[in-house]
Amino acid sequence: MKQKILVPVLISTILLSGSCAVQKGEPKRVASHKSSPEFLNDVVIDNGSNAVSLYKSKSVYHAEERKKTQHLSDEKITIDQSFHTTDTALANFIQDWMGVPYRLGGLTKKGIDCSAFTRTLYASVYHIQLLRTAFEQFSASVPIYDQDNLQEGDLVFFKIHSRVISHVGVYLSDGYFVQASGHGVMISNLDEHYWKRFYFAGGRVKS
Repeated sequence: MKQKILVPVLISTILLSGSCAVQKGEPKRVASHKSSPEFLNDVVIDNGSNAVSLYKSKSVYHAEERKKTQHLSDEKITIDQSFHTTDTALANFIQDWMGVPYRLGGLTKKGIDCSAFTRTLYASVYHIQLLRTAFEQFSASVPIYDQDNLQEGDLVFFKIHSRVISHVGVYLSDGYFVQASGHGVMISNLDEHYWKRFYFAGGRVKS
């Protein structure tokens, strides 16, 4: 994860409190560490059912050649974990933004932070304008404290090494959420040890 030089202090403080801070201490991609975030790569769109399926690329954990495929095939790949959606706009957005690097204060595909990513997703997929910062997005939404009540499109908020909300993502299904983390735009699961540790609440955007 790239280190940011936070100068001047006043501007950096505003950015860190107003947007999502880089996840301090977020573990590197080492599979043997239980506290390490898991990464799901290669969003695959099954055109037949308009469903999105995700699978773990073995190259993330091993020095194996990355599997490449344009459609799902039980003979070619094994889907370890997956989520499905019938929202084609959401599926296309995720596929288009997957892997975009993280940049504090960033707003484009050259680099984007967490709250800018959720704001961009909502504008593109749901045609709703969210406020800029993670804290503002939480304040403007209806809190959801029971994860079982989360629905696709809900926001999920985290307090990472902080007493205030410092990170936000968009919930998908089955515990999966999409986010712009210190490792870039990726999909993770709320049940992973790292994210479970810092999870605070969900939020449903008021229509």
